[in-house]
Amino acid sequence: MLRKTKCILSWLLTVCMLIIPCGISRADQLSKLPAPTGLKWSEEVPGNIEWIPVDGVEGEYYFTVYRNGEKYTSIRLYNSFSGKFGLSQEIFNSGRYTFSIRSSGDNLNNEDSEDVFCEDEFIYNRPNVSLGRVSNLKWSEDKIGVATWEPVPNADYYEAKVYISEDGGISRLHVAYATNDTSADFSDYIDVSAVCYFTVRAFSNNIEKIAHGPYQRKVNYLIQAPL
Repeated sequence: MLRKTKCILSWLLTVCMLIIPCGISRADQLSKLPAPTGLKWSEEVPGNIEWIPVDGVEGEYYFTVYRNGEKYTSIRLYNSFSGKFGLSQEIFNSGRYTFSIRSSGDNLNNEDSEDVFCEDEFIYNRPNVSLGRVSNLKWSEDKIGVATWEPVPNADYYEAKVYISEDGGISRLHVAYATNDTSADFSDYIDVSAVCYFTVRAFSNNIEKIAHGPYQRKVNYLIQAPL
């Protein structure tokens, strides 16, 4: 019986070696995506960046931003086909900024490209004038999940974020988006009873003239999802 078992195992091992060539891994079979080209800082909006989109990339890119030679933040973009990104919304402090970018693969048919670096720097000197703090933050009494606030003079747009704590757990960022209005409808993202709060910040389209405003937070609010 022992001899028969050894023979069967030996046969299976031989078959596997014939089917799976030695030294070839899944990673070896993936094709590396080409790296983006034409990296530059926008001439229209200070602090924004541009690049030439890569054919075959499903709009997914990964950025690393550096300030004064040190890593500042990392950003992953999805469904980005324009070759433009509003990086200025991430710039709040004076400094010398640059960035790298790579095409992001799906790890099924292709893998990430090499990182490429922008040769130019964006030198930012934060102006003395900045946008004010958003005020009068409220949850709407008419519709569950709608946040409202008062307009800030000279603000070009706002970024609203909602944080949700389900079952008494830690509050986590659930969704964030930019809006030109003084309200944000988060109702589509709230499908359970939860404790929520939101933050709002006023943003400037020209950070060289007017700096972004500070974040303002609305206190916790119990959302009772409809049955």
